[in-house]
Amino acid sequence: MADETWAGVLAIANVKTYVFAGETAPTDWDTPLQIIIDSVIAQVKQEVGCDIVKGTYTSEEVSGTGRTDLPLKHWPILTVTTVTDTDSNTYVVGADEDYTLEDFCLRAPAGWGKGYENFIVTYTAGRATIPRDIVLVCYELIAAKMKAMRFNLQGESSRNFPDGSVAFTSVEGGFTKAQLAVLAKYKRPRV
Repeated sequence: MADETWAGVLAIANVKTYVFAGETAPTDWDTPLQIIIDSVIAQVKQEVGCDIVKGTYTSEEVSGTGRTDLPLKHWPILTVTTVTDTDSNTYVVGADEDYTLEDFCLRAPAGWGKGYENFIVTYTAGRATIPRDIVLVCYELIAAKMKAMRFNLQGESSRNFPDGSVAFTSVEGGFTKAQLAVLAKYKRPRV
């Protein structure tokens, strides 16, 4: 896909192809569908703990832990432009310098001074392409929410039919165990 932003991968036209497979997708669903898409993206970002999409984060204030690792809010960390502390000291990357760059943190052999938002970091982090298994999780969540909305099933978890059968219909916004397992692969490991 050419546009690897959330808006490009989860464009309404792409989502409609998945949600309305084999049907003509009505345009009057575009507004609620966009709200659902935005909600699902926020839900996935919250579960993973970062934006996932490659971005530049300018002047992010980070609290020193007093340990050798300085975890940044987004990952994997691709490049670091600047690291300064509140006393205007500048830190340089490299094995023979102040710190080394890891996927989830900056590692300083001497440690990072402990304090609240005492470091200011400008860096690029994220993925050039959104992992396809995350895209599928998003499509599944969007489809479930759309199905609940289309068939007036909001809030239901099952429905009894006259023949005595019971059908599972929706889980209000929750992730399945399989979806959580997919998203767990992209969370920051405990340091």
